[in-house]
Amino acid sequence: MCVLPDSLFYGKDYPAIIHPDTLFEEKIDTITADTTLYEYLVNVCDTTLLQDTVVNCDSVVLTDTTIVVDSIIYRVDTTWVCDTVLMQDTLVNCDSIVRADSLFVVDTIVRMDTAWVCDTIFAQDTMEIVCDSVIRMDSVFVVDTIIQLDTAWVCDTILMQDTLVNCDSILRMDSTIIFDTIVHIDSAWVCDTLVMRDTLITCDSISRTDTIIMLDTIYRMDTIVWQSMQLDDDSVALVGDSIVFKNIVQNKRYRLEARLSNDSLIDYDVVFSNLPIVVLNGEFGYDYAPGEVSIYFADSVVCMENMAAKIKWRGGSTNSATKHKRNYTIKFLNEKQKKQKRQFFGLRNHNQWILNAGQIDLGRCRNHIGHELWNDIARKPYYIDKEPEALTSVRGKFVEVLLNQEYRGLYSMSENIDQEQTRVKEYDEDNGVIHGQLWKADSWDGTGMYDLMIYDNDKETYRGFETKYPEFEDVNPTDYSVLYNAIKFALRSNDARFFQDLDAYFDIPILIDYYILMNVLVALDNNGKNMFWVCYDKEESPKLTIAVWDLDCTVGQNFNDKDPHPASFGPEVDMQSMNVIKVIDRIRKHPAYADSIYNRYWELRETHLHTDSLIARYENYFKLFQRGGAASREEQRWSGDTDIAGLTLDFEQELAFIKDWIEKRISFLDNGEFYRADVTTGISTSENNSDNATYYNLLGLPVENPTSGVYIKGGKKILIP
Repeated sequence: MCVLPDSLFYGKDYPAIIHPDTLFEEKIDTITADTTLYEYLVNVCDTTLLQDTVVNCDSVVLTDTTIVVDSIIYRVDTTWVCDTVLMQDTLVNCDSIVRADSLFVVDTIVRMDTAWVCDTIFAQDTMEIVCDSVIRMDSVFVVDTIIQLDTAWVCDTILMQDTLVNCDSILRMDSTIIFDTIVHIDSAWVCDTLVMRDTLITCDSISRTDTIIMLDTIYRMDTIVWQSMQLDDDSVALVGDSIVFKNIVQNKRYRLEARLSNDSLIDYDVVFSNLPIVVLNGEFGYDYAPGEVSIYFADSVVCMENMAAKIKWRGGSTNSATKHKRNYTIKFLNEKQKKQKRQFFGLRNHNQWILNAGQIDLGRCRNHIGHELWNDIARKPYYIDKEPEALTSVRGKFVEVLLNQEYRGLYSMSENIDQEQTRVKEYDEDNGVIHGQLWKADSWDGTGMYDLMIYDNDKETYRGFETKYPEFEDVNPTDYSVLYNAIKFALRSNDARFFQDLDAYFDIPILIDYYILMNVLVALDNNGKNMFWVCYDKEESPKLTIAVWDLDCTVGQNFNDKDPHPASFGPEVDMQSMNVIKVIDRIRKHPAYADSIYNRYWELRETHLHTDSLIARYENYFKLFQRGGAASREEQRWSGDTDIAGLTLDFEQELAFIKDWIEKRISFLDNGEFYRADVTTGISTSENNSDNATYYNLLGLPVENPTSGVYIKGGKKILIP
């Protein structure tokens, strides 16, 4: 359970997010510290660290890349000012001692890649450091006690304490000590960030078991202890280290008041959420821009704050200039602005994530459920024995999003279709050889495989197909030959060759499952478009399989916001009369494969495609949204917006529509395209073969004078005694 500030919905600056039932760690943004500097100091650097006029002294010697401050002893009244300390990939060796009756001011500390190694022990009681801003450092520490350093200590954060650090866990790696958890020796605070006593601390979070409260207030404290708390007029029991909020009403505004041991008072309006909260900070548009991401998990003891990223809007028709509820692509970065992998919700560990807004979907969950359904019904790709972790879809988690302290609503935070998701064989950089390939069908220009045009390997696109792996900017020219030859085969091969060689060009079980998915969901926007063609290793085999994508416009939802539920997307759409992807069209019309499609459909009807099972998927998510109040917040935030043509967002009404649509659709398919009078046995008995219908053997080849045995006739298995 998370708590959102009520002010999010009333245009105020948000002061609070609370996650009851969860333990979170204290996060500290800004530090002002009073400690001591050394009696003496001479900086001898392997690389130039300071600008020409950083240090004010009688004599500054610049020798190649070395700065030696030599004549400081007699300047006892001088203030040394360093606007920026910039130390990268070098060691700072302190061999001597500097007079210290002056003030040393550090305005900005920039990330360092190496530790400070001191050959001489630091003296005490003569240093004052003022840090206006601190940027993440891999290895910086200042201590008041004398420490002999034989190896490098690497810490995630800056440590400034009165005594040696007390750690719950220490990971030793060769000569490096990494502090996983820092505990202040004189208090009970557990945190991943700087802990200081008797200093001003900006607390982004005050951690107690089962709750986290976002604060904008600066507190002076040794440690914080809750003295009392009440929600509205009801007091909240503080039992040991636990605070539990009971009988919470969804989407109700509560008044939270709490008094701390230092007599500070917290006084906020809050609402509760049962979904993770994703907070984006930054100004974003069509191009990547720097930003920060924080994620507060409702069902975990972990929170992840202020993660650096580059972020941009994403999407096709949902990304036009007039749209408001944007989709986002997030690429997480490390302190060097390089790729940083992140793992959330038990999904994959990757630097790129997607926030899908469900912008035109009046139920906000169709795309998410469509991918979920495909993951359940689809058979594994043909190369699964080589890559057992390969996926042909994405997975995600519903979250609520805040952008620059403004509530943006329900999103699905999901993985992406790429080389790491599909596990196609990587590009051979050493020899310049393309192996695995991915193409995204972005439009209907040629992607239905009903015509053939020559390709140009010097272009990022081949008609409606966009090269996704290897990325065109990395490998140019690319190679469209596998895709071109597959289209040519599907379009121009005669029946005998088509059914003889089909398995060499296409992953037949996946194509059958994809046709069933399109049929059940009436996924008209995914018929040749909004899908990926995947080749595991073109040097080994040209075989293609399918990965699904962008399933917003399913279960009666139109991709045109002017009419969200038109008859053309209704439950009685007959896909038999439509031009589906050419290769699938030829498969479904061949008696042998038509029978495979029928059998597969009825197999799935017993499980994931059972009417009750399909409806339950949508019901469960709508209940999830309603239980924590996210449904009401989404309705309030986006009803009447032009993204949905000014319509009212009503989750109860949309669920009723979806349930009715599914019932009618499954009934239509059961009694139409997939009608089987012989569902139980799958085989009919024919007493004679005197009619004019063509018989096929189980290989799909026509038989002129069938004798006793099993054949295919009219799309059904026939037994001739």
